[in-house]
Amino acid sequence: MSIRLRLTAWYVLTLAVALGAVGLALVLVFRGAMERQLDGELATRAAQVASSIQADGGGLALQGQGDESFVVGGEFVGLYDRSGKLLDSSAPPPKASDAIASFAAGSAASRSETLTSGTERLRIRALPVTDNGVLATIVVVRSLASIDSAVSQLLGILALVLPLAVAIAAVGGYVLAYRALRPVELLRRAAEDYGAKDLSRRLAPRELRDDELGRLARTLDAMLDRVAAAVEQQRRFTGDASHELRTPIATIMADATLSLERARSADDYRAAIGRIEAEAERMAGIVEGLLVLARSDARSLAARSEEVDLRALLEASAERAASRASDRGVRIATRVDRPVVVADRDSGLEQVFDNLLDNALRYAPAGSAVEVEATAGDGMARITVSDHGPGIAPGERTRVFERFHRGEGARGPGAGLGLAIARSIVDAHAGRISAAETPGGGAAFVVELPLTRDYEAL
Repeated sequence: MSIRLRLTAWYVLTLAVALGAVGLALVLVFRGAMERQLDGELATRAAQVASSIQADGGGLALQGQGDESFVVGGEFVGLYDRSGKLLDSSAPPPKASDAIASFAAGSAASRSETLTSGTERLRIRALPVTDNGVLATIVVVRSLASIDSAVSQLLGILALVLPLAVAIAAVGGYVLAYRALRPVELLRRAAEDYGAKDLSRRLAPRELRDDELGRLARTLDAMLDRVAAAVEQQRRFTGDASHELRTPIATIMADATLSLERARSADDYRAAIGRIEAEAERMAGIVEGLLVLARSDARSLAARSEEVDLRALLEASAERAASRASDRGVRIATRVDRPVVVADRDSGLEQVFDNLLDNALRYAPAGSAVEVEATAGDGMARITVSDHGPGIAPGERTRVFERFHRGEGARGPGAGLGLAIARSIVDAHAGRISAAETPGGGAAFVVELPLTRDYEAL
């Protein structure tokens, strides 16, 4: 059964139960009100009769039975002694005379009761006549036929109206359920048409309003935007990786083929093997970078972390880069004025600073300095690696962190993975990395990392 039919069924069932309960309550309230009104009339009638009692030959009798005002249609008025004997009456006793006499004999106080005589129901009211004790009892009896008839008519009306109301409600409920769930069907159709070959389609149709379903559809569309961006990035990543690996593979195959075509001297073989080794190292670097990025994408960097002092970490990176800096005639200057302690996961920060220093040394002119500075404030450590090279164009400062991206002025044989790896590791450490311009020209890369609680407490 569809959700639409289930909603309609539950709505109709709930409404039917509610209307049935309301109808039952209405009947009971109506009958109670009619019976209370009748009891009031019987009490008034009994008091009126009590005022007309007179002594008759040493006994009691009703006075004025012949008056038209005394006679009420469908009513029986009787005067009974304490034993239940009928002394006088306004009309012949009804069929339930014995029950009435018994009720009169047992009534030491004014009270009302309903009696059944065959198929007829009677309402009876007893009013004792006292004079230093109960002398007699006045009994006023009226049939409940008019009340029962009115209740039966009300039941008939309800039996006609309530099913009609339920039927109308069922149709209205189905229409409402259809209109309420129509956006869900539109979303289903849109999701069914969504495929890997066409990632531009979105789920939220223009017909959706700004309600819960509309907001859900827009949230799903935002998720699909991220999925499309991820798929597009994966496609570009795969293409770039294939392109970057194709060049060293082609070089290796060419050198190997040429070396095997004919006999060559030892120096020629040594040169060919050297080129093959260089290209293999380049491929190994690309593959290692891809593995680091894949681990970062999968959030599989080691969960364990240890506290490290950035001064020691940056000085170690500077020492590892000292040989390359010397070859290029560049000086590395580090400045960390106070202890800056952060959490390092899987020694990933070493690679971040190694990559940033490698990038800075690649563009720093001879005779200049690459400056590394670490400061702390507002719960964050701020590390800046700057050079005095050509700098980065404003439009390139975001793209330099994309995988395999190399700017127009790129130098060296790099694959364009160093800064992408640095960003992925910084992201895994809940930090931020950005590119800026140094005063006077040059590039500056700023890394922000959360300080450890131990340092914040210092």
